[in-house]
Amino acid sequence: ISWGSQEGKIPNYQDDAYYKDLIWRWRNGETDYPTENGESPEDVKNRQKEAIDYILSQKSEKTVLVAMHG
Repeated sequence: ISWGSQEGKIPNYQDDAYYKDLIWRWRNGETDYPTENGESPEDVKNRQKEAIDYILSQKSEKTVLVAMHG
């Protein structure tokens, strides 16, 4: 996920309220709610779906491993 304005920043106690609100929203179904100037879980899903659909359409492939980091 692109963390937008938070990208590359080391989380600290001053950011706790921001992250708690963000995670609360996502856990309560607001998966279209993005990070500030970044992505939402829905954005990530849509971005990954195109690649996954392409991989799955390759009939010559038998076993596929998809990994991500965060």
